[in-house]
Amino acid sequence: AFLLIPCACNKEEPADTSAAFTTNLKNNTVQAGNPVTIYLQDATGEFLTYFAGKDSSESYGTGYGTPLELGTDSLNLFYFNEGSYTFTLVALSYGDWGETVSKDVQSLDITVVPEE
Repeated sequence: AFLLIPCACNKEEPADTSAAFTTNLKNNTVQAGNPVTIYLQDATGEFLTYFAGKDSSESYGTGYGTPLELGTDSLNLFYFNEGSYTFTLVALSYGDWGETVSKDVQSLDITVVPEE
């Protein structure tokens, strides 16, 4: 004799996603070599990835991002060369056994000025 135990697998909607973040910047400007702190308390999702935007290999849409561990509350970035950089945070969650994706993307243009 064998026992048959029925079980059900339910498709679920993706978890809420938000790529919301704040920074320590004033007017989105930082002096070269000083830290830019990105605060991630409001970011949610199964996967969080950031793109520092220092060059095309680290830019959203053309390069590879850096994954963040869930629960990371902040990170520090350093820009050593003057110029404009686009920091981007991407939040992703999957649902319906991978058939549905919830994605949120937030970006910030950061201006790096010479150290005084």
